[in-house]
Amino acid sequence: MAKRMTIDELAQATGVSSRNIRYYQTRGLLPPPEVSGRLGYYDRRHIDRLSLIQELQAEGLNLQAIGWLLSGGATVDTGELRKMKRALLDQWVVEQPVELPVEQALQGYEGADPDGAEAQRAADLGLFEATEDPEKVRVRMPSVLEAGRELSEMGASIGRQLDVLEQMRTHAMAVAQIYVELFDDVVLADWDARGRPAEEWQRVREALERIRPLAGDALLAVFHQVMAQAVADRVEEAARPDEAAPPA
Repeated sequence: MAKRMTIDELAQATGVSSRNIRYYQTRGLLPPPEVSGRLGYYDRRHIDRLSLIQELQAEGLNLQAIGWLLSGGATVDTGELRKMKRALLDQWVVEQPVELPVEQALQGYEGADPDGAEAQRAADLGLFEATEDPEKVRVRMPSVLEAGRELSEMGASIGRQLDVLEQMRTHAMAVAQIYVELFDDVVLADWDARGRPAEEWQRVREALERIRPLAGDALLAVFHQVMAQAVADRVEEAARPDEAAPPA
């Protein structure tokens, strides 16, 4: 039998205050304790659930977002909740970040100052993020960084590249919101309205895992099509003869 703990013992084991434990229970984030006499007893399930909540907080989610993610999941196995968390937050990222010295990260970008506005703007656009070592940055999109170096060799300034990256992010966000709304309409809304039945968490998570590659493949296919059309339009425009000069 799993070791049973009082709420104070659970707080000591996890570093989460008794007050917050009670709050998480009222929000439906924790399974209720097993009551014996006048005391509630907790076990390994509660330690695992609190660990997940701490992980989500470390990733920058506030309690409202965590509450939404785990709402209705008090009786759901924490392993399944972790799978849902990965499907929602982690598995969209296909590139592994790499840590590099700041100078090396900007190597190849002519005129880029490691302490200048370009480096800060690159960080604001999600290309870099700070690390515990002030001399290093974490490159979140290595392929974008590598493409930028090649574009620099072709003569594109880092400022122009960051302009393009900003526009790409704006348009990509619009597409992402379309898919989020689609997923909400066809999967989440009805599930939420029915109180997120515990037996359906796996089905919803698997639906999210399916929509991820569908969204990526569809976006890439549409991009290839419109890119080909944009290039063809530009070629036609360049080949169009100048208008004849008006008669004197």
